[in-house]
Formats: sequence, structure tokens, C-alpha cells
Amino acid sequence: MIKKLMNILMISCKKATELIEKKFVADLTFKEKVKLNIHTSMCNACRNYKEQSAIIDKALHQYDEEEPHEKTRTAPEELKQKIRSEIENL
Repeated sequence: MIKKLMNILMISCKKATELIEKKFVADLTFKEKVKLNIHTSMCNACRNYKEQSAIIDKALHQYDEEEPHEKTRTAPEELKQKIRSEIENL
């Protein structure tokens, strides 16, 4: 019974990263939230990825709102440095 439940609730790291990124653009279902929370509670790599992705997403949104600029393909160096320093301070 427990093994069957674990098979239902466990997801791969690949699926976890998909859900982490999906969370920034759409609401997760209750089932997806539960699976992601279980996975990130046990997986340090995905937990770190989740935290780093949140920092990057936040920085990009702030940059987009604060800077009146033409859209370019590369982020300015100061934005890259800000993201690096926030990730290093985790």
C-alpha cells in the first residue's frame, strides 16, 4: 500500500523542474503542488533549482518593469551580476 502511494506521489527531477517553471506562468493543480512539494522536500538539487529559478524570475520581472528599453537578446551585465550575487547568497 505504501509502495503504491509512493509511486503515485513521486516524480522525477525532470518533471519537478517542469513544474517549477510552469509555476511561474500558470497555476499548478493541487496534485501537481503536492507532488512538487514532496519531491523538493527530499531533493536538494531541485530545491536549489526552485530557489534559483525564483530569483532569476523575480530579477527579470523587476528589470522589465524598471528599465524602459528596447528588447534585446541579452541581459545587461549588471542584471547578470545581481542574479549571480543573489544566488550565491542562498
